Parts: sequence; structure tokens; C-alpha cells
Amino acid sequence: MTAPDPPLDQWADRLEASIARRSGVIRRVAVVADTDSTQTAAARLADRQPGLMLIAGRQRAGRGRLGRAWADTNDHGLAVTFAIDGSMFDDGVLSLAAGVAACRTVEDALFFRVSRPADPLLHALVYTRAMLRAIRQPRPVGLRWPNDVVENHRQGGRKVAGVLIERIGNLALVGIGINVAQTIRDWPDQLIDKAVSLNQLGSHFSRLDTAQRLLPRFEHALALPPTRLALAWRRRNVLRGTRHTFEYDGKRFTGSVLNIAPTSCIVLSTPQGVVNLPALGTTLIHDP
Repeated sequence: MTAPDPPLDQWADRLEASIARRSGVIRRVAVVADTDSTQTAAARLADRQPGLMLIAGRQRAGRGRLGRAWADTNDHGLAVTFAIDGSMFDDGVLSLAAGVAACRTVEDALFFRVSRPADPLLHALVYTRAMLRAIRQPRPVGLRWPNDVVENHRQGGRKVAGVLIERIGNLALVGIGINVAQTIRDWPDQLIDKAVSLNQLGSHFSRLDTAQRLLPRFEHALALPPTRLALAWRRRNVLRGTRHTFEYDGKRFTGSVLNIAPTSCIVLSTPQGVVNLPALGTTLIHDP
């Protein structure tokens, strides 16, 4: 069962306390009780100044990629937008970094039994045990092109987290949504076999626990050299060896995924032969 969260008015102080212990792109935190979209709220509250992490207690009309909608989080999901200096990163790097950060956060939630014990020795013990579990067990989640966090495809591929990158003026808005506390009863019928939460996967993390993991994971991913970031993404690629349809330049290509090099190309084996699609501008087509 998911751990209970403290009141929303305590979240910003707890997250900013962790910011004070390190330097990174995020310098302040805002928490709003309710908003249509964290992307819109973050752009407004940032006031053109980068370095903001905005969290919504409830996001009622979140946006996804390609105009898709993100389900109402109610008080079960974590909806976050990071407003950062758009001149420092291109969209490709932001997409990979956000996907890797979200995936690592979900992995943390599944391997760590508690968020972060206050006692340093206990934290070291918890960390060691979590790493041993991670080594012994197959990776439970991965990344579906370009940045959806899903169950390993052999387990059904239900979506745990998603990412949206937008730009407004000088700001890059990196939205990350993670399903945290939902039970199967909380999903509408059309999402029962398409979405899954940390709670359903066996995690005890609360939404604040998850936010406290996501913040350093995001900053760490942004700081990785491009080759290491691409490697971290490829290790979590769940599409290799599966059959899918991609769209590029108005044309669709269906075949077995031989490889995805996230900064360069997607390689498919099709009935017409091997096809190399540019990673930038290629979209994975989902079944209706």
C-alpha cells in the first residue's frame, strides 16, 4: 500500500531542503493544489525565470505528446513540470533526459522499500539492499520510444509515466507525469489494460517520495554527457525485437525493430528490406 503523504503545504519546503544540499538547474519549488495543466501553471509562475519545479496536487487536464490527453491525476498521480533555461538544451537531449529520469525514478520506487531514511547508516543499508535486488531481478520497466515509461513489454507494456516537452519564450517546459497510487478501480475502462501505477507494481512510495526521487534524477540526467545519456536510454529500450509501426514524413513503416539509436536513427526490418528512419521527427504509432 502507498505510504501517506504529508499536507501539500509541506511539500515545497521538503523539496527545497534537498535543493539546498546541491547545485543544479532547479533552484525553487512551487506546489499548487489544483490546475488544468502543470505546463501552463509553470510558465505563468516562472515568469520567464528558469529554475522552477512545479507540482500539482491535482492536474485535471494534463497534455500529452501529439495532442493526447493525460488522465486526471485526482490525488493519485504525480504531475510535475520543470521550467529550465531553454538555451542550454535541445529538445532531443531534454526528451532523453526526462525519459531516463522518469524511468530511473520508477526503478527506485520499485527497488527501494522506503524513500530515504534519515539515518545515514540505515540509508546506506537500504541502498545496498536495493542495488542487490536490482542486480538479481530483470529490469521491471523500460522506455518506449521516445520517452514513455512502461512495463517490460513481456509483462504487458502498460504505461507508468510520460513526458511532454514544450517551449515558451526562453523557457523549456519539461512535464513528467507518474502514476503513483492508483488501484485498478481508479482507471476508466479504456485504460485498465493500458496504464499502471507504482502501487499496482508493488511500490510503497507516496507522491512526495516519488517527487523527491525525480528531482535529483532529472538534474543528474541533464548533466550526463550525450553518449552516456544515450547509453542509459538504450539499456531501457523495450522495443528492440518487437514489431511496430512508425511514421516519418507522412509515411508509415511497419517492421521488426532492429535498433534504436535515440540521437540518430531507428532501424526496422520490413518486408521491403531494412529501413533507417531519422530519430528526430519519427513517431511511434500506437494501436487505437
